[in-house]
Amino acid sequence: MALFSTTKEIQRLANKLGKLSQNQARIVDFGVEKGNSSYLKVEIIPSSGYYKGGKILFKIYLNSTFPATPPRVWCCTNIYHPNIDVTDMGSDSNVCLNMFESDGWFPGYGIEGCIMGLLFLMHNPCLQDPLSPFFSLLGEDDSFADKVKKSLKPGGGEVDGFRFEGNSADPCNSLDKC
Repeated sequence: MALFSTTKEIQRLANKLGKLSQNQARIVDFGVEKGNSSYLKVEIIPSSGYYKGGKILFKIYLNSTFPATPPRVWCCTNIYHPNIDVTDMGSDSNVCLNMFESDGWFPGYGIEGCIMGLLFLMHNPCLQDPLSPFFSLLGEDDSFADKVKKSLKPGGGEVDGFRFEGNSADPCNSLDKC
């Protein structure tokens, strides 16, 4: 997708994203990096579910072949989530959602579909197939909810031996990828 076309799509989406997401998502930054790759940063603030009220920042990379190929997606916020590996520095993405895989991607998803997919992931964590190494297989019970709540509180806390600095839209902590 040409950069001009991408910029226009992001501007249109920024204007309607609040309504589309019931004010649970907003674009906070957009730019271009080396190699003609563009990116946008999206803040997700779920209004219900385990992550209600949390602020989670994602960076979505769109290469020159987008939307024919899926974006690379990084969660920049230190978060306790079974499908997000905040320790993974070496892969194309640290978010496990089928739509971001080449065999699960459909070009019609576009940027809007990416953002709605991230919102879906915050409301529907997949407990049966965790990506995070700090996540132990659990059934969907109160202990998972308690751990999420502990990881999101402003002062942070320790969950399964991993320190979460509390929920903040100032992501990246020691992860310098955002």
